[in-house]
This record gives sequence, C-alpha cells and structure tokens, in this order.
Amino acid sequence: MTLIKEFISFFTLILLSERGSLMAGGEEGGGDAPEGESSGVSPEDDSGEGNSPETQINWPEGLDPTLKGNETLTSHYNKDKGEFDMPGIMRSLVHNKSMVGAEKIAKPQKNWDENKYHDFYKQIGLPDSVDQYEFEVRGLPEGQEPDNKFVGDFKEKAYEAGILPKQAEKLVEWFNQTNSSKQQDAQLQMRNEFEQDRLELQKEYGNSLEGKLKQGFDTLKLFASDDEIATMQKKGLLDEPDVSRLLIKITENLNDDHFESNLLDQSGMTPAQADQRLKEMSKQEVKLMSPKEKKIWSEEWSRLAAVKNSVSSGQNGGRSAKM
Repeated sequence: MTLIKEFISFFTLILLSERGSLMAGGEEGGGDAPEGESSGVSPEDDSGEGNSPETQINWPEGLDPTLKGNETLTSHYNKDKGEFDMPGIMRSLVHNKSMVGAEKIAKPQKNWDENKYHDFYKQIGLPDSVDQYEFEVRGLPEGQEPDNKFVGDFKEKAYEAGILPKQAEKLVEWFNQTNSSKQQDAQLQMRNEFEQDRLELQKEYGNSLEGKLKQGFDTLKLFASDDEIATMQKKGLLDEPDVSRLLIKITENLNDDHFESNLLDQSGMTPAQADQRLKEMSKQEVKLMSPKEKKIWSEEWSRLAAVKNSVSSGQNGGRSAKM
C-alpha cells in the first residue's frame, strides 16, 4: 500500500511541477495551459476507458481521476511494456523541482516586434550596449593581426541580431579558419600552376632558360618604367609563360641583324620626320618641366634618335657596300 501511495505521489508531483513550469510560460506568464494541451479528463472518466486502444493506459489505483489522460503523464508511458517509465518520471521530477524559484523567461512569440526580441536577448545575456559587446578573436593564422574594421562591423551586426558574445566568438573563429584554409588552397594552386608553367618553358628552352629570362627582363626595362614593372610583378604578369615567351622573342629580335630596319617599320616615321621632331623638341624648355614630363621627353628623344641614327648607319653601310 505504501508503494502505491509513493507511486501516486510521483505522478502528482511531476504533474504539478510541469504545471508550475507552464504557468511561467507565455508572454505574460499566466497560468492557462498552452493552446491544444489537454488539462485532464472529467472525474467520471475514472477507468481510462475513454482512451483509444492505441493509447490504453494502465493507471495506478488511487490516482486522482482528474490527472488521468494528462499529456504530461502519458508522455512517460511505455506502450510496448505496458507500464510507466519510472526513471524518466524521476528525471523529469528532479529537473522541474530544480526550476522552482528560478527566473522564468517567456519564449519568443510570433507577434513579437524588434523591441520585445531585444528585451528577450538581453534577458538571456546580450550586453546593454554594443560598447560592452566583447569576445576573443580566434582562428587567425599565426602572426596575423585581426582586422579591426571587420571586427567592429561584425560586432554591430551581431549585437543588432541578438547574437550573444560567446556565439559570435564561435562564428568569427569559424570564418577565420575557413577563410585561411581557402587562401592556403589558392596559394597552393598558384604554386602548382607556376611550377607546371616553368616545366613547360624548361622543356622548350632547356638549360638556356634562366639566361633568356634574364635577357628578356633587361629588355623589358628598356621600354617600361620601374613603376610599370612593379605593377606587372604585383599582378603576376611576369610569371605567365606566354609573357616570358614574348619577352624572349622580343630580345632575340632586338639582337637580330635586321633589328634596325624592323625598328623603323614599327616607329611609323621616316628619318626626316624623326629628325624634324628632334629639332622641335630641342627648342622646348626642359628645365621648366616636371620630373614626369622630363622622363617622357627623355624617352621620346631616345626613341627618335635611335630611329634617325639607325637609318643613317644603315644607309651609310649600304653605300659602302655598293662602292
């Protein structure tokens, strides 16, 4: 008889504990049961016969008839064994007992506006202001400093979205690790492609490759400024195999016996035109030019002088041959 009383007491306590939790739920913490949940059956339903065959339950004798059929209790019923899950009931009882006196927080409702959500976030740990929003930035590669602007912008958005600092810390760590991994993969792919390109050039030019590349770079310096070369290097253009081949071919062409005539054809100017332009340039006030203008002037002068001198040399050489 004592065992039955204790069993019934367990049922009553677990139900009352569950009801206590429900009374704290909802927007205002009222005591009404949530919509759709049964609050029990009438006292007349003492035998449990009103239950369908699928939910037929063997209720203990002496149990308050108003508790029969309550969803809180039926959720602990093992249909296969035809008995109540006493360990589960005890766990639930202990849990609900531990919640007695604890601060109750209403669950978010569909009709809540931003202000109510913000109040809810603050109840569960969101700081009062974004200035108090602090977390540790993790997941960065060794030696890399955090991007303060990114961290500041992320804090504002995370605070606005109601993300707790601990949660934000996890998100930032994941982002940094993912971003670092992608950068490493991209760098590895670039190295592999570079090595593959070098192998192709090595097969094409053999042991003379390094020397030809150096000559090609020296040729490039004749036509491009230091700033232009630096820009090409930054963009990786000089590592492209097609660019390397082009510079090698240009260098070979410059060293060819017919370079002088080729230069004339590419300039689009006759010797007389080059000479006339040089005379016009000699009248310009170079001292009054800016450094950049002086550089442009000097480069143009060199090109025109090369055209004029190359033609004169070629013509003289031709006359000598005929004589």
